[in-house]
Amino acid sequence: MKINERVFERLNGEAFEIQELEMEVSKEDEAVNKRKVELFYLDEYPEILDEFSRQGKFAVWSSVDGVNYRLAIETGYYETLKELYGTKVNKIWTDFWDECSKISSNFTRKIVLPGTIIVVLALIIFYATLRNSNPTLNNGLSIAVGVIYLFVVLVFRKLTTKKISDANREALEKIKKYLGNDRFEELLDAQRKYIDDYTQRLIEEADRMDAEFEASQQALANKALEDETQDLNQSQSDEKINDEVEAKESEDVEIIDAEIVEEERKETK
Repeated sequence: MKINERVFERLNGEAFEIQELEMEVSKEDEAVNKRKVELFYLDEYPEILDEFSRQGKFAVWSSVDGVNYRLAIETGYYETLKELYGTKVNKIWTDFWDECSKISSNFTRKIVLPGTIIVVLALIIFYATLRNSNPTLNNGLSIAVGVIYLFVVLVFRKLTTKKISDANREALEKIKKYLGNDRFEELLDAQRKYIDDYTQRLIEEADRMDAEFEASQQALANKALEDETQDLNQSQSDEKINDEVEAKESEDVEIIDAEIVEEERKETK
């Protein structure tokens, strides 16, 4: 079964563990009778970790052919729940994926494809026989066939989803039986605690980053205010100096004018 194909292609580093699993039933027309599960640390792929951790997922299965699997697990999550990703448990999960593939394939082969063919043929027949005699009846029958087809597909899709859910519960029961009920519950409690703690760390980290951002913005605002104040003080200082210079120049001019007047008065005498 194809699962998270995009993730499979991106997990191109070196796996920290490789598991070879015997298949429950060999695939038809294939010589392959084993499945390979490569385990990767999700921390080495930050973008994938960020995408799935936001969904509360710390272990991501991926495959492009239903035989070769790549399982990426966040390091702390793996260390806490290592028993859930051993060879026997992973075999249960790969058997589950095989069952999902079988269920989905049956849905497509037995419902979608035949139904599509029947609908297309019915529309062709209606169009060929009624297009001239009764177009309104033709359109009505075409719509009715389309609605019935969609209804049947939705019903069987719901049944398919239920079968997959049942297969998932059966896989969990097998894991519980293998680990023992008490140990299984302990691991579930550890899983919930780890997810809660991890989420809390993310919240605290986000709060810290927000606080640092606000502090940096405040520092920039303070620096801008300080620069503005310095510019204002400098401007005022420059204006004061200019005023003093102008006053001095005016005083000098007045003295010169007084001297000139005095000189002219003396010459007149």
